[in-house]
Amino acid sequence: FMSLQNFAVFVRFGSILGVVAIGMTFVITAGGIDLSVGSVASAAAITGGMTMSATGSTLLGFLAAIGTGILTGAINGFLVSYMGLNTFVVTLGALSVWGGFALLLSDGRTIPRAELPDAFRAIGTLKVGPVPIQIVALVLVIALGWYVLGPTEFGKEVKAIGGNERAARLMGVNVQRSRFLLFVATGAFAALAGMFLSAKVQSANPNIG
Repeated sequence: FMSLQNFAVFVRFGSILGVVAIGMTFVITAGGIDLSVGSVASAAAITGGMTMSATGSTLLGFLAAIGTGILTGAINGFLVSYMGLNTFVVTLGALSVWGGFALLLSDGRTIPRAELPDAFRAIGTLKVGPVPIQIVALVLVIALGWYVLGPTEFGKEVKAIGGNERAARLMGVNVQRSRFLLFVATGAFAALAGMFLSAKVQSANPNIG
């Protein structure tokens, strides 16, 4: 069990979860939570898989998946930020809603390897030198997250909201807009993770998240 090969497998799959975790870090830093990321990943994977099955285009599949993640994140963010609903309640409900959407859209069917483009299937085993592409993606996402939460104005707003929301409002921070964008970003990261996981297992499954 304690072998280099097993360790490499853990790192590959852990890097996919890491992509989701970076997006979640933003929401948690602002004092919120998003429990729906697993279902968002499933919905995005199915949307992307069906698009690729119909068009044969990996690019269109990724665009459809990321678009699904952004849309689901935007709906969650709107309910929390502009409707004033509790983030725990909204995302717990969304966990079932987006999971159900994935099952409904696919009719509960897994999109098999044979229906996915060769280019997409290759992503599952693609390496940059000796490093799997999933780990490269995680490093890039970590760098992006570190930069955004560090010196940028948006990062400072996120930390201000998490520290004291009322004080952040008095400082002129647009709390609603910032929190909305955080959920959108989290949805996009979850969608990206869903596509990487689909490429890794060579199929698009409505329960993959």
